[in-house]
Amino acid sequence: LKLDTGTTSNANANWYYNGTLTGQISAANADLQLSAVGSSTPMSFYVNGSQRMAIDSSGSVLMGSTASYDGGFVNLELRTDSNTVGGSMTLVNGQASQAGATCEIDCYQNYRGAGKIVFGRENGNNWQSSAAGTASFMAFHTNSAGTLAEKMRIDSSGRMGLGTNSPATPLVVSNSGAEGWELGYTSGTVELVGYDRSGSARSPMKI
Repeated sequence: LKLDTGTTSNANANWYYNGTLTGQISAANADLQLSAVGSSTPMSFYVNGSQRMAIDSSGSVLMGSTASYDGGFVNLELRTDSNTVGGSMTLVNGQASQAGATCEIDCYQNYRGAGKIVFGRENGNNWQSSAAGTASFMAFHTNSAGTLAEKMRIDSSGRMGLGTNSPATPLVVSNSGAEGWELGYTSGTVELVGYDRSGSARSPMKI
């Protein structure tokens, strides 16, 4: 360990291994910096004697893994070697009873939204007090001409809607909530029908 006063704007604590500068803690321009020094030196975090997280030289954050599994093009990798649950990530919204409360996974290309997955609630029931009143959905959004909008939804009953956020049968393909086709069943009969939900009427369908 060597302490270096640096310049008038920074001070360094340099860490060496076999005479080679490997790490550095710096106070520079009111910014505290922790650095792995070298073109291929990773930064590793250990718990109970084992590596649990690392930031490699490309900037990828690896949790439960020592090397990226996609050739170095990952920004965040979560891994566990388990016979049950794999690498997992938990998103939490602490609101107990707010219908609009969601958790989201967002993707950006440059600075524009490319898509997102929304995990939301179908009601405003108090989820903390009772599990019986909980009902959730998954919604998938894409960008078209600069507008990020929902394109597909899976509701709490397992119904899937393409082009609609309120599928009334197990599978609905709709033209913005209007004409489309629906796959469902009535009185034990499986039906594939053309239906216009905006007018509540059947529509001609060609196959």
